[in-house]
Amino acid sequence: MKKRIVRKKAIGILLISAGAFLVVLAPLTRWVTVPAMARIPDGIDIESSFDGKAVFHVEPDTRRVLENGETVEIPLVINASMKSLPEKSTFDVVVFETRVSLTAPDAVTYEKYRAFYDKMEYPVEYYAIDRRTGRNVRGHNSDVNRSGHFQILGIGVEKKTYGMWDGGIQGTIDHRFIGEEQLDGATRKDVRVYVFGVESGLLDLTSPPAGFPSEVPVNDENTIIAQSGGVPALPDGIEGELPLSYLKRVRSIIRVEPRTGIIVDTEKHHEEYLIDMEKLGITPNLTIFEIEYETSDEMAAKAVDNAAGYFWKLDLGLIWAPLLFLSAGVLILAPGILMVAGRRKNKDSGSAPAG
Repeated sequence: MKKRIVRKKAIGILLISAGAFLVVLAPLTRWVTVPAMARIPDGIDIESSFDGKAVFHVEPDTRRVLENGETVEIPLVINASMKSLPEKSTFDVVVFETRVSLTAPDAVTYEKYRAFYDKMEYPVEYYAIDRRTGRNVRGHNSDVNRSGHFQILGIGVEKKTYGMWDGGIQGTIDHRFIGEEQLDGATRKDVRVYVFGVESGLLDLTSPPAGFPSEVPVNDENTIIAQSGGVPALPDGIEGELPLSYLKRVRSIIRVEPRTGIIVDTEKHHEEYLIDMEKLGITPNLTIFEIEYETSDEMAAKAVDNAAGYFWKLDLGLIWAPLLFLSAGVLILAPGILMVAGRRKNKDSGSAPAG
């Protein structure tokens, strides 16, 4: 009988140890282990479409400056895709292939501005992204060594400023946290999003915008720099080819689903492109064109649903696994405590003096 009691006590202690381990494991899984292991998954394939326009302050074909504040407005449809490439990725780094194209909204518009649309070609780009932080990493099958963040900000977006890569300046542009909102998808409702805003100063471009020259002849009166449309004459002493420098200025609002880090909406994105006239001793800088675009309501709803589609994977690690460990721990811990407590009670009863 004594051996049976000892064996029961040992089993009780073993159950208490196992149960306590699972109870402790639950918060560790929720707050430490799973967040540290949460990573951007493979299988991401996102297509986006933006409605916008290009507003030219110079003639789109000849590049001559338009007079009296006139502009030429060309409608745009911007198509973008982002696809993860598992064959080029590793456990810690995911490689994305991105494509961007600018097209006309219809055949009539295309024929009218064919020369412009045909010049708007963008190369396929390859980004290497840290699966946990969403930051660009060097090498790892990327085509350029980039810094800052990509179009996915990483798992668990914070309420802070993020520097996002911009290929035009070969650097990052700060996106400042503004606040929280609720967005509806086609099927998912009231999805929480973080709102970030951009209001940059003048940024130096590392190469000319598509279709614009890197230098022009000084003595050619037909160039964009020559005295025309109110642009001041060049200062004396400049001869031969004149190198041009370009600038850009960005304003934008983006909305990000914070659990996945996916950008689901772009509102009022505006880019202004200028020739840096001040480097030539001329003021003011010359605005040559502007681009404006934003996500349509339909595409934003689709992006919200796409981001929400990953919630179950995050919930599996952040909610259900810890809850399972906690429940199992309590179920194991309770009988263990009863067995040890029952053994102690029996012992106390047996040793009590007779009345």
